[in-house]
Amino acid sequence: MAQQAERFCEEQRKFEFSVILATRNRAAILMDVLSALCEQIRAEVDVELVIIDNASTDNTKAAVELFIRSCPIPEQVRYLYEDRVGLSAARNAGARLARGRYLIFLDDDVYLERDWLASYRKVSANPNLRVAGGSIEPLAEPNADFRFVGSRYLWIYGRLDFGSTTRPLASKETLNGGNILFEKSTFLALGGLDESFGHKGENMGGAEEQELLARIRQHYPTSCYYAGAAKVYHRVAPQRATLEYALSRIRLGSQAIARSELRHRPRTVVVLKSIYYYFNTLFLPLFPGNELRRAECSGYLEGLWRS
Repeated sequence: MAQQAERFCEEQRKFEFSVILATRNRAAILMDVLSALCEQIRAEVDVELVIIDNASTDNTKAAVELFIRSCPIPEQVRYLYEDRVGLSAARNAGARLARGRYLIFLDDDVYLERDWLASYRKVSANPNLRVAGGSIEPLAEPNADFRFVGSRYLWIYGRLDFGSTTRPLASKETLNGGNILFEKSTFLALGGLDESFGHKGENMGGAEEQELLARIRQHYPTSCYYAGAAKVYHRVAPQRATLEYALSRIRLGSQAIARSELRHRPRTVVVLKSIYYYFNTLFLPLFPGNELRRAECSGYLEGLWRS
């Protein structure tokens, strides 16, 4: 009975923050981010870590179980296996399980700045906060060189940099789902992430956080923030630092952006943008070295046609 009562109390425990880490077949590198999170959380009794195993086929479960056994705060760590493949589905499952007032979604292949969590705690002092996002800097692993994409397309590696300050998010600025905070009640009330968006296995979609951000702005236009000091470094493996990967990621990501904009931007804006992109697809083939731009324009148009 005593054990059951203790377990019930633990289930009912409330936290200020729930860090949600969705992962799929990344057991080989997962311990890096888990160890870093443990270091930042261990002195914070109001923070929990929720690990969502998104139908992994490697030894992710065993790696997580080993981590929990060795972690000095096992009571602040939860694990859930989600069999529906898809990053949005995994994060929604994590949000439902989480007990925190604020949800912080984090990619499983990042390095954290030392004051990452402290920076999110600072921005949470804003009484009207509904969503906030931190800075993301791509970091090349050995033998990975992605300089060919240029600054315009670093978003395919998650890059987000509006400076190092904490401030309200400007109307034309967006956030990245690899390092983002949501107020939980708002997240759930608006239905969470649209699971038709986002990465699904090897299909690299995206824009799920932008689509939800657009919905939040419709209801709470002055509640969105940028937390520049909540910075992470996103690892870029050699297999992703290729022209083939970049073209596919840009095309699929642009399709998702088009679908989101069709829902949330004025129809006139979308029509004018599609006309501009259409003429780009006609004339860009005349000029060599524009493969990335062509992928963006054609992907955006494909996203509109399929909607």
